Amino acid sequence: MAGADLLVRKNDSTIGGPYSLEGKTVCAVKGSTALREIGKPDYNTMTVESTKDTECVQQLLDKEIDAVTTDDAILMGCAAQRPDKLKVVGNPFTEEPYGIGMNKDDEALREAVTDALEAHDENGDHKRAYAATLGLSGSKYGGAPVVERY
Repeated sequence: MAGADLLVRKNDSTIGGPYSLEGKTVCAVKGSTALREIGKPDYNTMTVESTKDTECVQQLLDKEIDAVTTDDAILMGCAAQRPDKLKVVGNPFTEEPYGIGMNKDDEALREAVTDALEAHDENGDHKRAYAATLGLSGSKYGGAPVVERY
């Protein structure tokens, strides 16, 4: 499960979540769920639309905006590339389920993927992979996702 969160400059302690954005400017990709959500009157923020997350991140680094919003997993990847300059607030304000798509009728593939996911969780690979990627953003490992068999 992911969720829309906020990416801010590392030294910014004024933004702790979407309700602390009053009078601030937030960038998001045009047409995204995060843009639609952060544009609601409840948050009282100004929005800037972009065609790519990387454009929003550059605007943040250039101090043209105050925050970037999209799925927290994407933001953690951005923060992991610039941990000295960026951080994820860590206060998601939507729920965005992620999954693995495959042919529902391909039972052998479903079982193989599920078995592999469970094995990687049991042997610690999932936690090590997180530490080597998204964990570089400073975010904490929250455990492996529950694998649903059907």
